[in-house]
Amino acid sequence: MAPLQTSPYATIAVPLYSTTNTQAATLIRVDPPMNSTSPDSQASTNQSKDSAYVPTSQGQLANRTTNATRKKQSRASRQCETQGAPTSNTTSLRFFVVDNPDKLKDKHQMRENRKHVMNDYLSKERRKPGSTDVRATGSANSSGKRKRPQSQSSARSENPSAPGVIFKAGTVSDSLQSSASPPAASQVPVISNGTQHSANAAEEVNPASELPRTTPRRVIRFADDETPLVRGIAGGFNNSRYLRTSAGDVPMPVARLGSSLNPFNTWPTLSDPSLDVEQLKWSCSRKFGSRGIVAHWVPSLLKAKHAFLSTICISSSHDDVMMRGLQAPHERLRYGSTDGIKVRTEVISMINDALADPKQQAADATIVAVLHLLNSEVMGGDDQTMSVHQRGLHQMIRRRGGLEYLGVDGELAVLSTMVMYLISALRETEPHADFVTFAAQKRAKPGTDLRQLPESPIYCRMSGYHTITRSIPPEHPTHKLLESLRLLTNSYVRRSDASFISPLTPIHVNASWDQSTNSVLTHRDAIFATIPAEDRPDDFKNASERYQFEAVRLVGLVYAYALANEVPFSKAAAELGGFTAASTRNPTTNPPPRSTSPTPENMSWHLLIKSALVCTNLSDCWGHLAGVLFWAVIVAGACANPQANKQNTQNPEEDEEGRKWLAAIAVRCSIVMGFEHGGPLLETLKRMVGIERSLGRVEGEGVVVNSGGGGGGLELGEGGVMGPRVPVVQGTFSDFAADFMSGCV
Repeated sequence: MAPLQTSPYATIAVPLYSTTNTQAATLIRVDPPMNSTSPDSQASTNQSKDSAYVPTSQGQLANRTTNATRKKQSRASRQCETQGAPTSNTTSLRFFVVDNPDKLKDKHQMRENRKHVMNDYLSKERRKPGSTDVRATGSANSSGKRKRPQSQSSARSENPSAPGVIFKAGTVSDSLQSSASPPAASQVPVISNGTQHSANAAEEVNPASELPRTTPRRVIRFADDETPLVRGIAGGFNNSRYLRTSAGDVPMPVARLGSSLNPFNTWPTLSDPSLDVEQLKWSCSRKFGSRGIVAHWVPSLLKAKHAFLSTICISSSHDDVMMRGLQAPHERLRYGSTDGIKVRTEVISMINDALADPKQQAADATIVAVLHLLNSEVMGGDDQTMSVHQRGLHQMIRRRGGLEYLGVDGELAVLSTMVMYLISALRETEPHADFVTFAAQKRAKPGTDLRQLPESPIYCRMSGYHTITRSIPPEHPTHKLLESLRLLTNSYVRRSDASFISPLTPIHVNASWDQSTNSVLTHRDAIFATIPAEDRPDDFKNASERYQFEAVRLVGLVYAYALANEVPFSKAAAELGGFTAASTRNPTTNPPPRSTSPTPENMSWHLLIKSALVCTNLSDCWGHLAGVLFWAVIVAGACANPQANKQNTQNPEEDEEGRKWLAAIAVRCSIVMGFEHGGPLLETLKRMVGIERSLGRVEGEGVVVNSGGGGGGLELGEGGVMGPRVPVVQGTFSDFAADFMSGCV
């Protein structure tokens, strides 16, 4: 990679004496406070306010101004002659020769040089007829000296209407506000007809009240000010080159003494010069960067080249899918962008080189690289290629001895399990027993405290939403809809009999569950009766908020239909496909036949959801509603399951592109939230897979479970490299139901 031509730190400092006349006057001049008692006070700000003498006539003012100017010029001229400063063009240059570099830092000599430069500048300014620099021409007051800024007390006594403070409270960030306590009620002044009055005349008027009543400036708040769900993505990215990593954390190479060294040029790079690695790293930081990934993940990435560069596979695949979602069908490349193919090919080559090294075959860095590659393939949507990387990752984990023996402080095992569960949730299958067993040990119940969580209708506190309420009030239509979806989930778990799931966990109904008499059908009817966003435009502040509600409503319709009729999400989407988005207010157990007219009614349900999600603000993954977005795209992705969705559609290519787009959003949410909320996110995936397993069993079709590779396992016989096959443990929904009905969530 060629070195950068420019650097943000290579800024040339322009000295004051090299500025233009206007700039110098602006920088030096200190205007006195305006006297707002007269309407013409703004026009007279160029006149100096001297409390000792105020001229009464224009002639007297002109004479004193001329005399002051002459005295100033004469005094400055005598000062230059005394110091021996040259005043002619022929002697304006001064050569400074030293025999030791340390003498260049001599304070006395540096001061003499500055004097020489300033005297030369002033002498040239005096010869200019139109010079406005008061240091050369003198000021307009009688003293001929530069007027110093007045103190706050003197300024207030001379001009009571002048501002006593610079920033008004509440208009800047908290870090700039004064730490003084607010004034008491008796000290707050009352302004009436331009005159200030105080409730207590004996007390001093608060200086902040003297500020003019203007509209407060818009406050720019950053992520830390509002405590986002995920620190680092809800605003306020720092200008780092890669995943918020500072240059000091980059391993420095050996360089020759005296050579220029750009620390960011030491990052590992790809061998193909046509690839813009800087752009790819910037995109990765912008889409997937957070403080959690810096603290837990980046140190491991910097230990190996293939681990570091494999992250670019994720960002390039994400960018390709997002770009294809905006392109027309004839504009899309069949196999993705050329850069994406080059990046993936080179990363796979580096992984193969690491696998050829016995010391690197099952190292953490190699497992990290394969994990990143698997995430990119999830977004790519190629099930065959994805299965290959699933089997490879599982094999490497077993060679290490299992998930418990992976490094990176346990983060690698959790993230590997999350990816396997995410793939299973999108395909309506169940992960391999190794990952199910490990996930069963990682229980992350919401608890009863008030810490922020990625809340969703399937993961929140028993009392309701807390994090979501920080973003939207309870009376908001989106909040009401999410509350109905939460109660629907609770009712479904309460009524479901998990006796067919083995092994069984005895479930004892808590008294809190007996208090709720609403059934699944009641909640379903309430969700289907929700008015669409287009019929209630006044309930939303902007278009993004309106489409956010519509996306949740569309997901809620298929979610409620599946739970009420006990069918998988993919089948529920197929049955709902004959409806329009607005005709689903009066649901029936048996929907009417599909329409064959070429209207939006024939769009696949996941495309309807995608069309609403595209119009929302996804820059920070919905902020405090990131858990809702994650739940929504998983349900929508399951609706697009190609293995179970066998019906003929009018546009299968668009269906496939929509499925990839939803998977890309799901992968981004899992990476962004996984490092700060790994436990809750894994619990969300476990519950989603448990609900899907329950729906598949009740519906009677049975979910296709590949005990060898469908969820990450290997189809190897007894005595193979990976050992004997292990039966899939089908207990995720049992755990999910036990948590809900025991009142622990």
